[in-house]
Amino acid sequence: MVPTMLEAAILESITQHNPLLRSYRLEIVARDWTGVGCYTYFRGGGSTQDQSWDRPALSGPQIQSDAMQWGGGSLLWLVEGRPACLEIYAYGNHFPKSLESFTLFNAKAM
Repeated sequence: MVPTMLEAAILESITQHNPLLRSYRLEIVARDWTGVGCYTYFRGGGSTQDQSWDRPALSGPQIQSDAMQWGGGSLLWLVEGRPACLEIYAYGNHFPKSLESFTLFNAKAM
């Protein structure tokens, strides 16, 4: 699977702050859309059924878009230090399946 524009932008933002993650070749094996977010699973990061991530998640950028009333956020979950799952979520009750127009920002910079 090819990353969406949003997934690619979020992963780029996260790796800018965590350069060691650049050494991993991320291959998407599954994507689960929940209606209020999306889970993107990477090969070698555990199955979609076994969400036993063993590290705290890395905070990703916040998302602003006209398609999401209150915006959203992102997390990168790890297993043994390896990226396992990218979680993208809305702060409201709707996350569009396709998000082409968005702005990312770091909440700490506000």
